Amino acid sequence: MTTMQGIPTCLQIPWVQKGKLLPADALTPKTIALGGTTNAQAAPTKIFAVIASNNDTVPHDIQIGILDATAGFFPIGTVTVQLNAGYAASVPSVSLLNLIAGLPLDDTGQPYLFIQATDALQVKCTIAAVSAGKEVDFVVQGADF
Repeated sequence: MTTMQGIPTCLQIPWVQKGKLLPADALTPKTIALGGTTNAQAAPTKIFAVIASNNDTVPHDIQIGILDATAGFFPIGTVTVQLNAGYAASVPSVSLLNLIAGLPLDDTGQPYLFIQATDALQVKCTIAAVSAGKEVDFVVQGADF
């Protein structure tokens, strides 16, 4: 629970959003989640998980950030997603938020971030684009106030 203007406010509707980085995306940021999706973009969103998988034959450094509607892209951190992460039993998917220093922790010790209702959560490859016929997948879990 959080407080907005002195009024206690709870998360209302949990959601899951998904996205992929494909070869055509090159090194360009791509939106994987939008803020305010269940409340007509009227209130902020809490992101509590961003899970990445990679079926490419090489690891990828993935930068995650917030696209502000007025001021551009703001990087939060960069995380390496190993080759076959989430696609092979011996290589688990990567929880991006758990590997970014400085994020706040909830009462269970899990990292989270807030985005404004008009913001977008974006990811991009920072060194090399995804190989032909391959992809880096993302599942985002959050909830709107």
